[in-house]
Amino acid sequence: MAGGDERLRAGDPVHRAPVRLQEPDERVLVHEVVELRGARREVRDLPELGVADEPDRTGELVDAAADGLLVVLHAHETLRPRAALRGIVRRVPDQLAILDGVVVPAAEARIPATDPGLLRGDGVFEVARLYAGRLFAWEDHLERLVSSARTLRLPLNPATVDADVRTLLQAADPIDGAVRVLVTMGGTRLAMIEPLRKHADSLTLATVTYAPTRVLDGVKSLSYAANMLAGRVAQEQGADDALLVTPHGRVLEAPTSSFFYALTGDQHLYTPPLDDHILDSITRRRVLALTGATERITTRDDLARLEEAFLASTLREVQAITAIDGAWLPATPGARTVEAAARFRAHVTEELAAA
Repeated sequence: MAGGDERLRAGDPVHRAPVRLQEPDERVLVHEVVELRGARREVRDLPELGVADEPDRTGELVDAAADGLLVVLHAHETLRPRAALRGIVRRVPDQLAILDGVVVPAAEARIPATDPGLLRGDGVFEVARLYAGRLFAWEDHLERLVSSARTLRLPLNPATVDADVRTLLQAADPIDGAVRVLVTMGGTRLAMIEPLRKHADSLTLATVTYAPTRVLDGVKSLSYAANMLAGRVAQEQGADDALLVTPHGRVLEAPTSSFFYALTGDQHLYTPPLDDHILDSITRRRVLALTGATERITTRDDLARLEEAFLASTLREVQAITAIDGAWLPATPGARTVEAAARFRAHVTEELAAA
């Protein structure tokens, strides 16, 4: 490229260097992520082998495989001196981003300090799921991004955003993760690939009073501080996440997930209605269609009658709820939760196969 600029831009051909397996050096420690001669690698399955008197070298190479190294690692002295452990060490790909059409390491992506997205949260975003590097429901996410931008009177070219995302995916390793896309009123376009954070099979919720900003109905705005605060308030109460409830007692959703539930003695599945100013979640749409769930005005009083409940979102898919405000639900996971999770996963598999 001109001027020696070797950064990848939208539309450029992508040439991946072959993965090279590297032997570890003397600084290897036993952690979930370790350094092997500068390459980040992930450690899995480390059963203890015993205590070595004086190991010949840290990170003794035992065997090599196409997807990683099988090595003997010696634990850091604060964990257990000279304890020999073994496991597969896999390469952890660098997190990539594409900023205004140019692919860069995510840690090097820079936006101006004067950008309204930073100063005022004036912008829109979406998070789409990746399954082995393949986008799921991307068209729906892009359509909602355009709708959010239109509401904020924010100029946005969907074709440009789509090209950015696809260029980024070409440059990245095919991982299970997510693509976060944001566009600011300052004109900044940023997309980055994020590793998938592991969610527990179930979680607890605490109700947090929340008044929706109606002028932003249906908008995935960068102004997400209220949602994040709700989650922190719930954690201060000993719960995993928040269940947002209006000052008038209407149950809405979790800060980043939709809420589904079944009542004791009622075989049907319900979810709060969009008319209560909750987000029109992409995953919520799919779960509604797959399960036949019904929108229903939901109140605090209903929470005392729950048989089972779950959250649904792009990143967590379907996650069972065990307790709300310290009251344990009778069924966790309940039959409808298990069925919803199975149907959603089958739907993902089917849609990706048809793409």
